[in-house]
Amino acid sequence: MARAIGLSPSLSYLAARNVQKRTARGEGAGAISQVAFKGAGFYESTGTDVAVRSKPMVSTPWGENALGTLNTGDVVKASGLVQSSGGIEFAEVSSVFDVQGKPSWVATMYLQPSSKTKISGGGGAGPDLGGGGGGGGELAEKSIFGGGIGIAFGLLLVAVAIYFIAK
Repeated sequence: MARAIGLSPSLSYLAARNVQKRTARGEGAGAISQVAFKGAGFYESTGTDVAVRSKPMVSTPWGENALGTLNTGDVVKASGLVQSSGGIEFAEVSSVFDVQGKPSWVATMYLQPSSKTKISGGGGAGPDLGGGGGGGGELAEKSIFGGGIGIAFGLLLVAVAIYFIAK
């Protein structure tokens, strides 16, 4: 006679945390928060390369829906709304990667309550979504090597170097 065994709430929590830790190791995001998510408020990232996502789900390949990444100590503001996907709970947050009118999401396992009250961070760059913010492309346009003059100058240097090597 088979009997269904119900897990106590604490065992269910530990089992869910185990799934989250295995997922975290797979993504390489680092430290898991030791404090349960408490709803609306300011939170710090406990890991490095923690994805801020456009949808509350882990994407395959990694980063498909990632707007950017947070490092340890980066601050986001949670609205209090949570959704679960693939055994992971995600919190709707305001972050430095927000795209106007669209919420962003972070796995709650990487968030711990913070006394800081200002959104900060953004260790990794997400895709350029045209929302401004100085990016590498802007830097290349202002660099001598970003235009035709820089390329011509580089070719001239190579030609001079070849001349002296051949001589």
